[in-house]
Amino acid sequence: MVEKRVNAIAAPCSSGATQRWTFDADGHLHNMADPAFCLKVDDEAAGVGIRPCTSDDPEKRARMTFTIGASGAIRSQPRPDQVVVPVGSSASKELLMVLKESSTEDSERWAASPVAPTSEPR
Repeated sequence: MVEKRVNAIAAPCSSGATQRWTFDADGHLHNMADPAFCLKVDDEAAGVGIRPCTSDDPEKRARMTFTIGASGAIRSQPRPDQVVVPVGSSASKELLMVLKESSTEDSERWAASPVAPTSEPR
């Protein structure tokens, strides 16, 4: 279940829809469990959260916009020098997601693969 206004976390892998995301043509990452929720960076802090995808505020919409590089790094479009990473290194517990300055660490790479398009509006 996806909840409004929560911090994004990295959790031990499963096939659950809450761990799967789709990347739309506008650069928004929608959660597969509830596509009405998107990944969003905090205003001034390094936090990454899950928020409703709809907003009339252009600044808020910009903070929901990302790019995914060929290496799998997820970058915040308003802060292109920063990438989404987990805090810590544990494969067995949940880790808070944050933005940090980009480097070449493996923790900055995410697995991405194309999915078949759906007729559902995003």
